[in-house]
Amino acid sequence: MKKVISYICMILLSVLILCLILSFAIKDSILKTLSDSFVKQEISSYILDQVIDKLDNNFISKLGDDIKESPYIQNITDKFLDDIYLKLKNNKSDEIFDIDLDIETEINNIIDEEFSSFSYEFREFLKSELAKIDFDKISDDVIEYFTSEYKEEITNIFKIYDIICSTNFKIIVLIVILILVLILIFINKFETIKYILMSTFISFILLFLLVLGINIYGKKLTNMYLGRTITINIDLFIISIVLLSFITILLFLIYFIPKKINKKMN
Repeated sequence: MKKVISYICMILLSVLILCLILSFAIKDSILKTLSDSFVKQEISSYILDQVIDKLDNNFISKLGDDIKESPYIQNITDKFLDDIYLKLKNNKSDEIFDIDLDIETEINNIIDEEFSSFSYEFREFLKSELAKIDFDKISDDVIEYFTSEYKEEITNIFKIYDIICSTNFKIIVLIVILILVLILIFINKFETIKYILMSTFISFILLFLLVLGINIYGKKLTNMYLGRTITINIDLFIISIVLLSFITILLFLIYFIPKKINKKMN
């Protein structure tokens, strides 16, 4: 009976470890994917369109690359995604917060950073021109596209996203993981390490298969639903795989080395 309970705890632990990783990695993956495939290019184009006839082509090319790598781009993506998410969650296209003002602030930061060698008047001219862009309407257009084509699917996806990325979900998962570990300790004492080792190994395999699936099917799915091929950012998933493999190896050594030593001594 103890073994049955231990294996059930082990399987649940594996699933919960994977859920915890997803909870931390999903938003980062979405933000970086949107930033790399859409926001960087669009913001860079908006800015460069205003100066393309005023600057040297080589400088324009370098400037475009610098703008795309600006840390403010990630902030813009975050605000843009939050606006779309909140509107979809509340099932309305009213302004939840002033996205134009928020994004305008970030774009102004980019201009001050990338055009620091230009005159104050020129920077202010750029800011005034870019302030005319209606980002709130852009987010509404994105929502209109998705909800008209995939309303039910998008609604379900955002419900799942809302649950998985919530702080409450993370706390509950951590508490349940702790309870499962305590149950294993109570039942198995030192052998607990063996079950945690198997749990981390199973989580590693599941996460590896998930990342493999994203690599194989991600581009096909984005092409199917978005009409363009997008490479999904999996950086945090890769880091999680490396971390899980390190923990698994460490637990393996902690569990098996003392056994080997004891065996030799006996």
